[in-house]
Amino acid sequence: SFPTRRSSDLEKPVKEKAVIELLEMVTLKKENTPRLIIKINGNEFSICFNQILYVEQKAHSILIFLTGGEELKAVEKLENIVNQFEGQNFFRCHKSYLVNLDYINHLDDELRVFSMNEGQNVQISRGSMTKARKALGTYLFDKTRGMCKE
Repeated sequence: SFPTRRSSDLEKPVKEKAVIELLEMVTLKKENTPRLIIKINGNEFSICFNQILYVEQKAHSILIFLTGGEELKAVEKLENIVNQFEGQNFFRCHKSYLVNLDYINHLDDELRVFSMNEGQNVQISRGSMTKARKALGTYLFDKTRGMCKE
């Protein structure tokens, strides 16, 4: 059994240099987190991919649904931003939807939807059902092997 450490076990006084190095490391990691870059109301926003549940194209706008219930709206076409999602854990399940595989609870074959962890349902086109099953299966397999992006 490994000894457990408590805050009272930490060497005191805390060294300022160690705290500064830790803060620099956290800042660097945050800056290197993959992000979606998008303009909303004329301002450029940088959104961490791991905060995005799914993206929906609606008329001439896209809705970006974030973890915790926040929703952003941008006058943009999904087609113009979809390339930014390459290499991330996202799947284009419909011409109007791009879903984050990290937040899928399960795939409902009967309703043709991904049921999300936060309660939403994301539509899957009839022609994408086989690819959706395969994408989710591959993602879950890779995740159990530790091969997915965090």
